[in-house]
Amino acid sequence: MSSVRLALLACLLALPTGVVPAAAGQPSGEAVLKEARAAATSGRRAEALAMLESRLSAAPRDVDARLLYGLILSWAGRYDDARRELEQVLAQAPAYTDARVALANVEWWSGRPERLEAVAAEGLRQQPGDSRWMVYRARALDGMGQPRQARNVIDRVLARDPGDVAARALGERIDAKLQPWSAQLTHTADWFDDGREAWKETAATLGLKTGVGTVLARASYSERFGMADTQLELEAYPRFRPGTYAYVNIGASADQTLYPTRRVGLELYQSLGRGFEASGGWRSLDFGETTNIYVGALTKYVGNWMLTGRVYHVPGETQDSTTYQGQVRRYFGADGTSFVGLGYSHGFQRDEIRNVADLASLDSDTYRGELDARVTRRLRAAFFGSTSRQHRAWGPLRQNTFSASLRMIF
Repeated sequence: MSSVRLALLACLLALPTGVVPAAAGQPSGEAVLKEARAAATSGRRAEALAMLESRLSAAPRDVDARLLYGLILSWAGRYDDARRELEQVLAQAPAYTDARVALANVEWWSGRPERLEAVAAEGLRQQPGDSRWMVYRARALDGMGQPRQARNVIDRVLARDPGDVAARALGERIDAKLQPWSAQLTHTADWFDDGREAWKETAATLGLKTGVGTVLARASYSERFGMADTQLELEAYPRFRPGTYAYVNIGASADQTLYPTRRVGLELYQSLGRGFEASGGWRSLDFGETTNIYVGALTKYVGNWMLTGRVYHVPGETQDSTTYQGQVRRYFGADGTSFVGLGYSHGFQRDEIRNVADLASLDSDTYRGELDARVTRRLRAAFFGSTSRQHRAWGPLRQNTFSASLRMIF
């Protein structure tokens, strides 16, 4: 046997089992997949489908080509055709997870919750406890008119992984059906070591959960420096898609003595994958002169833990100021929404600047602790405490803060 023939035989033996070399002049299966995927993502779906049909005619058992074919059909809204192709993939390769996920999406998008539950059940049989299949099962239950059972499934997911983006988004939509309203009363007191009178603030908040996010209306009353003031606010957390939402706030004061004449807040949050979430935003406070505060944060979820780093920057005509904050939370409870947390900041004492005294505390070292827990399904309690050492020209000042909240959900 010639050396050329021996070399060809060695190449054939080196091919993976089940792979047939492409005929002369014919592109390989991998090349077809790459080209078809590029065509589909650039909007040329008909061209991509034609490429894959040609490939499947020559290699009908190419499950990767058939999976991509089914995916493109589903993107085009051809759910019955997509279902047929994906089921054929799973008949050949029952453990092909990507194909089962694609089939679950077809059943979800086409409004077939009973079929979706069956797909999710098989996924859970193959991968017990997998959060992805639990979320699909919750979607199916919700679609079949069983939101309470669906919420129970979501609670189990969040108890293990509070940062699960899909579970959090679905849980909020279900809550908007089951318990859309909430009422909260919060009282905060500040004490000082120089004998001055304590500061007090009381806030009442009414909240409504909707299918696209939460809306809050808040009235706050504060007594400081022998003066009193009231602030009214509207706050919203619109969700654009799972993992992308925003914070929007607008407020005004009645007497314009302690609270700003007006306040505006905007911040966009985006999930980055692998448990990371980033945000960036801006606050504008009008205390006679407008103060702009720019905000950035990075959060990492690790199991039941959340770690956050946050920066506030206030540009000034003569001197800029920057506040750094670090926070860690440990989530617990049956639904994974209760938490205990610790934090430290240098700069601003408060997480959110609400009045003139908060804005004045630009050089403080603050240590804080918090507890937010579900007492019953309809009642939550929250407690917050901090101690700050403020550096001033005439000497340091110690400020201690305690806040308690009670929220009813109905």
